[in-house]
Amino acid sequence: MRIMLLALPLLIFAQDASARTAEQTALSSARKRGYTQAQTRCFVPVFAQYASLNRNGRWVASSRTRRGDAYRHEVWSRCGVMR
Repeated sequence: MRIMLLALPLLIFAQDASARTAEQTALSSARKRGYTQAQTRCFVPVFAQYASLNRNGRWVASSRTRRGDAYRHEVWSRCGVMR
């Protein structure tokens, strides 16, 4: 019983983290990276278009695939952001 009580907050945290949308994650990333307002407005929809949840429940858009290459190219060409 004690183990279950200790694990409960971890389960709640995991549910809250995965409840974020791709757009919210992109906005948070853009702020942390210091993007300008124009770059942020451009970056958020591009990230959301390419993003998917990884096995840890985190939103990711960049990977070593053709899709990841397309994402990096679009972010650079449209938004001027090097990822």
